Amino acid sequence: MKPFPTSGLAIRVTSITMNGSGVPSSAWTRSRGTIPTTDLNTIDASMKVANSAILRAETIYEFRTPFQKMLPGTFTFKHKMDLRPRGGVAITLLSS
Repeated sequence: MKPFPTSGLAIRVTSITMNGSGVPSSAWTRSRGTIPTTDLNTIDASMKVANSAILRAETIYEFRTPFQKMLPGTFTFKHKMDLRPRGGVAITLLSS
């Protein structure tokens, strides 16, 4: 994010597993900042493979430009990405 401040950045990583019928459920999630609840209905049909898993990364960044006279207000950037781990197996979260 350099040179911009990270105070407006929120990020979440969620491990999503598919059962034998390809129905998704959240195995675990970790986040920093506030992001609305993950909607498992937004997973692309091609990713819903029975007995597999995906990782979802979501970010929201709220940015106030230093040029408020020309571009007033806050800009909100959002991104969501689903990726299948190698082999499609779930990634176990290790406790620290």
